Amino acid sequence: MAAPMERIFLRKSFSVFLNILLVFALSFIYTEVTCDSSLSENFEVKPGGHVWTTVKELGPCKCTFEYAAQGGTNEQWLFELTGSDDGTIYSCDIQRPSGVSYLFFQSFRASIELEGAQLKEVELFMDTDNLLKPEEYVTTKGKNEVTHNEGKFNSKLSRLLLIVERPRSEL
Repeated sequence: MAAPMERIFLRKSFSVFLNILLVFALSFIYTEVTCDSSLSENFEVKPGGHVWTTVKELGPCKCTFEYAAQGGTNEQWLFELTGSDDGTIYSCDIQRPSGVSYLFFQSFRASIELEGAQLKEVELFMDTDNLLKPEEYVTTKGKNEVTHNEGKFNSKLSRLLLIVERPRSEL
């Protein structure tokens, strides 16, 4: 009589174990998928005239922000890198959350590296409401980058937004 009860117990235990394993596997897969679609981190923009570089990566995409600034003290900035669900569009948004920076930027360069992608849009702001004038920066679509225009950049920068797109890959 004890043998059939043991078999029932073993079957139920095995079933519970499989369900727990399934839940764990699905939660792991969900976490991997959702974590790969966006990254948001604070970082410090530092004055002092040195060239500083901040790099963030999200899956196959790499965004770089390089700058030199003077005046004031360190400022808290936000670096956001976001990818579409299908992995064809990525945006790199680097900004001073308050919308105003008190630093004087001597130079800057921002770029997105993503195989097969082309730069689709660039928006640069001097403050919350005002875009940089087009003559203040240079966009190099072949390199997916934007840089200051030497002699024309007015040293004000509070946000950089770069968007790249790559063709969909067929399965």
